[in-house]
Amino acid sequence: MPVTLPSGLYKISTETPNGKIYAGIPPGSSVDSTGGFPVVAVPESSASVIELRNIDGLKYEFRLWHHGGLSLGFKSNQFEQGNEVIALPNHEFSEWIITSGRNTEKYRIFTPQSKLYWTTAGGSNAAPVIALRELGPNESGINDWDIEFQGNSD
Repeated sequence: MPVTLPSGLYKISTETPNGKIYAGIPPGSSVDSTGGFPVVAVPESSASVIELRNIDGLKYEFRLWHHGGLSLGFKSNQFEQGNEVIALPNHEFSEWIITSGRNTEKYRIFTPQSKLYWTTAGGSNAAPVIALRELGPNESGINDWDIEFQGNSD
């Protein structure tokens, strides 16, 4: 069931066996071949503040508040199965829908175009990427997320 959150500034995080990690762009990141920056799971000290902009009541645009307003979209990863969330220039963005998670205080984030959900992937030597995956059997294979209000964007 879609959830409506007020437009504003948020931090988005998920719990892992190693602790809480946040969506962000690590310091020193460089632009990839699509012209975007990879969005990865980082410690709170490197978390990005994300502006949620309500588009039509159920859909949102996510923009990185401190990174020149880059919008969160996604790209296909040629080397792995699935897609990765990336930060793109202002004119390119994806729509996102937020739904309730398994726990009522948690959320799931997905793209309505393909019904792919945010999750984490990889991370042996580098920070785990925020990836998109299909919802598996018994709702497995994806993460639930905390979406923590930080303030108004006005």
